[in-house]
Amino acid sequence: MIKFLAKLRNVFLVKELTSRIYNTVIFVSIYLFGRLLLLPGVDHSVFFQHNTTGIIAWLDRLLGSSLTSYSVLALGIYPYISASIFIQFASRNLPYFQRLQKEGPSGRNKLSQITRLLACFVAPLQAIPYLLRSVPQQALFISRYEFLLLGLIVLTTGTMFCVFLADRITEKGIGNGSSVIITSGILASLPNSITQEVSQVSGMLIFVIEVVVLFFITLSIIAITRAVRKIPLQRARQFVGLNALTYTGRGEYLPVQVNAAGVMPIIMAGMLSTSPRLLGRLLRDKSEWAATIETIMSDDTGWQYNLFLAILVFGCTYFYVAIFFNVSEIVSSLKKENAFISNVKPGRDTAAYIDSVLGKVTLFGSFFLALIAVLPAVAYYFKVTRAFSRFFGGTNLIILTGTILELIQQIKSYLFMGQYNNMVQNETIPEL
Repeated sequence: MIKFLAKLRNVFLVKELTSRIYNTVIFVSIYLFGRLLLLPGVDHSVFFQHNTTGIIAWLDRLLGSSLTSYSVLALGIYPYISASIFIQFASRNLPYFQRLQKEGPSGRNKLSQITRLLACFVAPLQAIPYLLRSVPQQALFISRYEFLLLGLIVLTTGTMFCVFLADRITEKGIGNGSSVIITSGILASLPNSITQEVSQVSGMLIFVIEVVVLFFITLSIIAITRAVRKIPLQRARQFVGLNALTYTGRGEYLPVQVNAAGVMPIIMAGMLSTSPRLLGRLLRDKSEWAATIETIMSDDTGWQYNLFLAILVFGCTYFYVAIFFNVSEIVSSLKKENAFISNVKPGRDTAAYIDSVLGKVTLFGSFFLALIAVLPAVAYYFKVTRAFSRFFGGTNLIILTGTILELIQQIKSYLFMGQYNNMVQNETIPEL
């Protein structure tokens, strides 16, 4: 405890780090305050009597319960995330975006501008079904068309305001702004979730057991997130004037992350899992099968839905890794650096070996992500309240752990730089 307090004290001794922490707290506070501003045109006393299910509930889990508060920041930065996913895929497959990716800072700035512009178009597209399906007519005191028009403007503006706050956090605060915004929304719902669980649990011993299980699940996510498969490397260097090669590189390795895809497969699978239900709703009047599919896929705690979700996560993990983990680029980079894998021939054999290792590692990572994706439903099956079960897995827990690990890493970097600057300032230069 004393060591922890000493480290905490060191954090506030570095002026730049302290300033960034204060800025982050201010921007996050503005975001949380914005979540309290409710949509115009809604009689909220009537509206909160209705329960939300389906895609609204799933988006609510992703965005930290801002959707069920029906605030002006209800969509959060989710449209921006959707736009970012598209731009990432385009940067790997479309020539124009590939050129921008290779142009350095100027190209990345252009891609960032395109992402923001695309988010302005994605936000209304995501706001329309949300406003139509989540707000019943009896909860409105204005006409449906007036509400749609106001809602589109307000939600789109709210999304871009969240993007602005995320950029400010990235620039003047600490951590990735988008991750910090989502994490703050998730954490904002944690006290209410704990209160509901404590009030409904059969005894405090059961609640303690749930917390212990949650603790070990979090530890496992941290372990898998940081786990890498190390491929040992060697370097060949030829000295000037000598016709001899010297092989060096002890301790050097090529790291292959076990969970290279991060949380993206779960997000992609969550979006795709809503498709059968939407199709079932459109065709339910023409087919009993469609009505049955809609009923099954509307229950996100049922085994059929979660089996389908796990299969989607498994497939999306391989798809994401195949798109973003370019083996040929790795082989080319190793060739430029005169590096090679021990006992493996350069060129095709190296590419085949890396691809084989990546396939085995991704297999384990995909099973892990699929398990994490269905854990909230497992927790709900064991009588954990729906609000608290969201923290037992899925996007919430992975985003929380990933963001906290990133914040800790950045804090350590600033502390190291602060110690280095103090050493330089206090260093005495001997007279010549």
